[in-house]
Amino acid sequence: MSTHNYLFRHQSASINMVRMHPEIPYIFLIGGFGCGKSYTDVQLCLYLYQIYHNSPTPIQIGVFGVTIKLLKQTVIADLERAFDSAGIPYRDNSQAGTLTVGSITFVYLAMQYPDDIYAFNFTCCLVDEIDELPPEKVKAVVKAVQERNRVRMPAPLDRDPFVFFSTTAQGMGGTYNLVKQFDKTGVPYAIIRGRTEDNTSLARSQIELLRKLYT
Repeated sequence: MSTHNYLFRHQSASINMVRMHPEIPYIFLIGGFGCGKSYTDVQLCLYLYQIYHNSPTPIQIGVFGVTIKLLKQTVIADLERAFDSAGIPYRDNSQAGTLTVGSITFVYLAMQYPDDIYAFNFTCCLVDEIDELPPEKVKAVVKAVQERNRVRMPAPLDRDPFVFFSTTAQGMGGTYNLVKQFDKTGVPYAIIRGRTEDNTSLARSQIELLRKLYT
């Protein structure tokens, strides 16, 4: 399992924001193509596992994606591979949409149906690629997620719940509108920039090709 020594800059920054800034309820990782946004979700899950797997209090964490199928192919698949490689036993109940390891249950849900986000009590939520949704849906999704994100995180973090967004910003879309709303209403948030070139596992030639293809 990874430690801080093996993380990309934006992955370390994301974990440190959770650790060191309990006053920030909303954290955005806004990243370039191929920077490792979804795997940052995985690294954050692994960090939470490391500190809470023996917690006497059950921990329920929401993991949201555009669709369940996509989540199973990306974040959940990579998380299971990490547990497998470390020899850590877990239970994946695909029918219920849960991955349980130690005291932690990761509940994976499709965010495109915000009315279906109910009957949960999360200590934190990870929302993958929210800007893939139509802009008009984003506010409803965030509201639905926040309504269920209401259990204070016990020691050692000992902080109020947080929502972590990892996404590619689609111009002036849903993420942009959400941040501007937070500015207007005074809601605290943090933005972490994930650059494609900070993914040190990518070939430099690939990065240069992408640089020429995108503005």
